[in-house]
Amino acid sequence: MRFGSGFAQGADDIAAGNIALGVSRIVGEGAQGLSLALGGVASARAFGVRGTYQPPPVQPVASPPAATPASPVSASAPTPPAPASAPVPPEPVSAPAPAAPASAPATLAPSSAPAVHGNSLDSTRLHHVYEIHDTATPGIPHKTGVSGQPLQKSGLSPRAAKQVNALNKANPVPSGQPPRFSQRVIGQGLPNRRAAFAFEQYGVNVQTNTLGKPGVGNSLPKPNQMYGPGAR
Repeated sequence: MRFGSGFAQGADDIAAGNIALGVSRIVGEGAQGLSLALGGVASARAFGVRGTYQPPPVQPVASPPAATPASPVSASAPTPPAPASAPVPPEPVSAPAPAAPASAPATLAPSSAPAVHGNSLDSTRLHHVYEIHDTATPGIPHKTGVSGQPLQKSGLSPRAAKQVNALNKANPVPSGQPPRFSQRVIGQGLPNRRAAFAFEQYGVNVQTNTLGKPGVGNSLPKPNQMYGPGAR
């Protein structure tokens, strides 16, 4: 059977109502034509006929390499931040050292020297100077004397009082008359016996310079040239 007659016969069969046979003829004719076409192209390619399309050889596709499972990344724990250093407290200001307590004044040991007698020139007792007066010689001291005894509450000298009492007893007066002898203090608060003696010496010297002789009751001190301030 000639190529191409199959289509004509197939078409007649379909027109005659034999559809299945007609379709079979047409399909077979088409398959034969396709086979001839493919064979011709292949021969032309083999002989290098120009103008025939020759697709590039299909390169085998290499299968992708098997994915290597990624090693699990060990999640390292985050480094904790360094703890904030606590603020350094300022150094405490040292309090000034307390002043050393003042040492108590040294207590002087009691002196082993014997006590100075009250009548000694080295006596440091407070002294006073007195005068004894006689009504028989008014205005003229009968005696000038010193004493280291404290004055009486009346302000009179206890030493002079003993002498006045003795003189009045030895020289009584008629009843109703005042006593003949009396006393008065002419200096007090003298710091020591030497000062008191200087005061007594001054009085004796003044009386001697004024009247020509000391008081009747003064055996001591003897008059000398020390008149002192105010002497006349």
